[in-house]
Amino acid sequence: MLKNSLLKSFLWYQMPAIFMAAIIFTLSSISKLPHIVSAFQWEDKFAHAFVFGLLSYLIARALFFQYRFQAWQKNYLWLAILLAILYGVSDEIHQYFVPGRSSEFYDIVADATGACFGVLAFRFRTHLKRILPV
Repeated sequence: MLKNSLLKSFLWYQMPAIFMAAIIFTLSSISKLPHIVSAFQWEDKFAHAFVFGLLSYLIARALFFQYRFQAWQKNYLWLAILLAILYGVSDEIHQYFVPGRSSEFYDIVADATGACFGVLAFRFRTHLKRILPV
């Protein structure tokens, strides 16, 4: 029974972060992504910030709802930001080797910014659940 609940917990809390990382890796492996007409100059950076904000939100959620490593759970905010930024750096390195793609420092900055906002959003959500009855 315990193994079954651990599997359900893993699938519900940890798997979405892993799935999101896989989606990012897959999209980074495509040489030419379809280009949507840009509405404004920094649209690409906002896309990076959104995607890595979502990734960091899911990482924070995965770390917060795991009970095996207490230090990870205690420091989930900083750890989620760090992991998302490191994944963003590795993503840019990966893109450097994909034909037709390039890596940019400002993409990493956008990834880091999104990671911070994603973790703050998760923190805000968990804080609201504690103070507001649902």
